[in-house]
Amino acid sequence: MAAKTLLQLRMATRALVGDSTRIDPTDGVTVLQGPTTWSDVEINSALNFAQNDYCFKKRCTLTTAIISSGSRAPVSSFGEDTIVHAEYAGVAMDASNLIFEDRLNPGWRVGSSGTPKRWLVQEGVFYLSPNASGATATVLYLDVPSPMTADGDTPDTSITEAHHDALAYLAAAQLLLQGRDQAAAGKAGSLGSIYLNLIGVSAGQGA
Repeated sequence: MAAKTLLQLRMATRALVGDSTRIDPTDGVTVLQGPTTWSDVEINSALNFAQNDYCFKKRCTLTTAIISSGSRAPVSSFGEDTIVHAEYAGVAMDASNLIFEDRLNPGWRVGSSGTPKRWLVQEGVFYLSPNASGATATVLYLDVPSPMTADGDTPDTSITEAHHDALAYLAAAQLLLQGRDQAAAGKAGSLGSIYLNLIGVSAGQGA
């Protein structure tokens, strides 16, 4: 299956929102036919939203960073709490939380000896526990993919080509949510459900 270009995805999105399109018999390319509802810029924005949503839900665009305990957690456009994996000395650690650590040892923030076993982010700060002085961890965190801007651009390489078409469904849903009537909103919900089904994600997963 070939990768879909931004132009192809934009045309697919137009068809889903009700803009009239046709297949040009000379080259098989989908072209517009008649007036349009949304501009190319608006549809491109919706498709990039869909690409970001896909990568967040499927955990597919990951960036590596080495940070020390007590340092600011890496921040992406998705926000602060996007670390999905952390290792100390090559060994994976368990994600933890403030309530557990405080119950286990109220003084855990004070530098101590011992091999870090867990990690957590509290108010934007990354911590290891035990909080070994000077210890660093290798983390993987979610980051947003590069936006598609030119007609020939294709979705991020982390997105399987079989799921490229799904992006048009979510993009169309986002546009229709800006609609003027309940019918548009209802169709948006249906298209959003199709998107989730196509990428194999249940409603609410990865939200």
